[in-house]
Amino acid sequence: MAKSGQDTEEERTRLRTTFDRDALLYDRARPGYPAALFDDVVSLAGLPPGGRILEIGCGTGQATLPFARRGYRILCVEIGARPAAVARHNLAAYPQVEVRTGAFEAWPVEERAFDLAFAATAFHWLDPAVRFRKIAQALKPGGALALFSSADVQSDAGGDFWEEVQQIYRREAPEIVKDDGPLPRAGEVPIDTREIDRTDRFGPVAVRTYPWELAYDAESYIRLLSTYSGHIHLPDATRERLFHGIADLDRHALRRPHRQGLSDGPLPGSAGVRDVSSRLLAWPEPPSLAGSLYRWCNHSKPERLQWFGADR
Repeated sequence: MAKSGQDTEEERTRLRTTFDRDALLYDRARPGYPAALFDDVVSLAGLPPGGRILEIGCGTGQATLPFARRGYRILCVEIGARPAAVARHNLAAYPQVEVRTGAFEAWPVEERAFDLAFAATAFHWLDPAVRFRKIAQALKPGGALALFSSADVQSDAGGDFWEEVQQIYRREAPEIVKDDGPLPRAGEVPIDTREIDRTDRFGPVAVRTYPWELAYDAESYIRLLSTYSGHIHLPDATRERLFHGIADLDRHALRRPHRQGLSDGPLPGSAGVRDVSSRLLAWPEPPSLAGSLYRWCNHSKPERLQWFGADR
């Protein structure tokens, strides 16, 4: 049975606030983003020195820091009080960054004020009725929108981990199994731009992906899963059985190339594999438009970065 629009909205509202429960765990467990992604955003947006950026749903500031280090003025709007507090702590060395607590939908928009707006794995939580319209209002003419998101993809390095862990999900937590089919390859993840195309407020879309791998042992992988909204809302007993089952897969190597201090080889007691791949689909830039759409993908957990030029 399909969910009603009201049920979908209520579920989104409920789930989007789950990250407020343990912001410190989120800050420790969630991976960052490749440095090349931020370099490309700056370059393709044509961001001026000291340009102004709007970040929607900054969480604990993981994607904010690379822009802050480059000297950009940033306004972050974060719905969770605890993640916002952690972000303020993490960004304390950058006085040009402001973190406001509240829902983006309720934020009094500053019209034509920002060179770039972006959301890092947060855009899907926003109300579809207002998100593109309000972002377009906030951007200067020629401004850009960048969206990062994630989806699972197939990895040779992962072996049969995905299939085995899916069996555990089907057995212990079938309610959060969304798609039981085989994983696509990184270059096969579908891109859906229909919503933004219907707005008539943004230019054509381009896609860029960034290849990388990250190694987890069983303990750190389960910490990561503990930050996902669907896992957080599982009954305690269900979540415990699920995590025990995943930990039992520790005989499989979870390999990821070295990044941010993590091992680049098989780890003792490892639980699974995540990879990332990279590609760019460029488009001719129309007059008065800046930006493009990227997708960055993990082979087991692709992360999409979408970026659009604003056209008013």
